[in-house]
Amino acid sequence: MSDSRLHWIVLFLAIDPACFGQAERELVIRSTSVIDGQSGRIRDGVTVVVEGGRIKTVGSAARVRYSAGARVLEGRGRWVIPGLVDAHSHFGDAVAMRHYLALGVTTIYSMPVTEFGYPARAAEIENPSNLPDPPSPRVQLSVLFARGFPDTIWPGLLPWVKPADAGAARQKVRDASTRGFRHIKIVLDDGRRFDAAPVPRLEPEVFEALIQESHRLGMRVQVHVTQLRDMRQAIKAGADSLVHSIYSEVVDDATWELMRARGIAWVPSLGVMMANCEPKRYAELLLAEPAFIPTMTEKSRLEMKKLAGSPPAAAAFPWKAIAGAFSECRRTAARNIQRARRLGVTIAVGSDTLPAGANQHLEMLFLQEAGMTPAGVLSAGTYGGAVAIGNQGEPARLRAGASADFVVLRANPMADIRNARQIEWIVKGGRCFSQEELLSAVK
Repeated sequence: MSDSRLHWIVLFLAIDPACFGQAERELVIRSTSVIDGQSGRIRDGVTVVVEGGRIKTVGSAARVRYSAGARVLEGRGRWVIPGLVDAHSHFGDAVAMRHYLALGVTTIYSMPVTEFGYPARAAEIENPSNLPDPPSPRVQLSVLFARGFPDTIWPGLLPWVKPADAGAARQKVRDASTRGFRHIKIVLDDGRRFDAAPVPRLEPEVFEALIQESHRLGMRVQVHVTQLRDMRQAIKAGADSLVHSIYSEVVDDATWELMRARGIAWVPSLGVMMANCEPKRYAELLLAEPAFIPTMTEKSRLEMKKLAGSPPAAAAFPWKAIAGAFSECRRTAARNIQRARRLGVTIAVGSDTLPAGANQHLEMLFLQEAGMTPAGVLSAGTYGGAVAIGNQGEPARLRAGASADFVVLRANPMADIRNARQIEWIVKGGRCFSQEELLSAVK
């Protein structure tokens, strides 16, 4: 058995069975406040009943009935939000999965680094992750396609597929579909935004063949873009979602409007730029939040303390080009977020960096700092993410029949999105976890 396959088996099978539990037959959150992930509407005095991994009832606490044997959790002074969705993740191991779930992330769209490999079939990972027992978010895996970039900068980091022509592109997509993969990601980039000499980008006919064949087979396509011309090409070709931000220029309204009209979601992934261009501030933000500390490995905490205690350091290659104009890049990204939001584009949250779980919350903070309201950010972190990965907003609408994936908070995230870190319980597939339960196994 290869080492990479062994990592995947460890992810779901080599976790202490004593930490597993079954989904409760009936779980009740009594007399709480429920926040809809799409509209941001708050309903007070509500009782939520979960049965069989799905929400059975969401209604007035005075009227909802449940069985005498139900597990009842007191929800007074609590806020229930849908489970968070990370629409741009590169995870690897069981510890990271527990950290994600402990911070309320119940679904991730993942493109793992080469170290952890890919399973022979997507179902080997996706199916177990959808069960209530594993202390892991639900996982949706993607197969990665590229041309010259990013191997010119990060050689061997990710297992890229590089078809030579349109015919090969179609065949590689068919191969992925046969193995049960429902998603592909395409990098449409020549590397120039990353302080690299321009390299060949995917030929238009190859790029279009990848998208056309994916859609013919019912697969979704996420496209990495950092330049406006690539963004326009991806929209025209029919991408389902775009990831990363345009830092160099403000995107025109016509482009955003076409994106909205075609239902293309956008995952800005601001945190990866902050983590690499201003690592000192990124480290300070991590260490300043008590909720993050238990979800960081000892090695990660030591690294962050070293960064936070050092003078601001120059960004390392390949981030020098962006870092040299970082303040302006952030302002441009913020203007694009505000315009996209105003014009009705669906925005999603995607971390693209570490540490697991905390990355999602910092990404939401950066969206709030970019001008989005807490309600808008919560929508991006729940409903927007679900749309971006093809779940059509499910289960971000907390209503009867939806999957029972939600988080119970001790503070109102509509006042400040940082309140989404104040987690009391996490429910995934009807199974209720506490942070202590998830993190004690890691220790």
